[in-house]
Amino acid sequence: MLHAVRQQADTARDGEKAERGIAGQPVTAATPTVWTGRVLLAWLPATDPGGAVAVFDPATARWSTPAAPAPIRYREGGVSAWTGSRWLVWGGQAADGTTYGDGATYDPASGRWETIAPGPLSPRPAK
Repeated sequence: MLHAVRQQADTARDGEKAERGIAGQPVTAATPTVWTGRVLLAWLPATDPGGAVAVFDPATARWSTPAAPAPIRYREGGVSAWTGSRWLVWGGQAADGTTYGDGATYDPASGRWETIAPGPLSPRPAK
């Protein structure tokens, strides 16, 4: 299942958006996703600057979008990791090339985001 979702995201080439996307939202191969061991979380662009989290539950084969928008601007690339209880996203770039040096964690149990204090280094674009 996870492979099929990533394969769908990987159909986007050179930053172009995939037509079908995830949960009705367009994605690229750089869309932040993480597997929790039970559900797949995907941070998707949306009309709100913070984007939206979509949750895929393979037990029901359904997507939901239970979370409030992130307290940081949506971006692609960067770091995305599962800590065992929270999803960490850090850094990345906006579609206009803006590089971010901030991050947040998402708690799927509560559906809440929490910002992380800025790091000591200034953001730099990926090479």
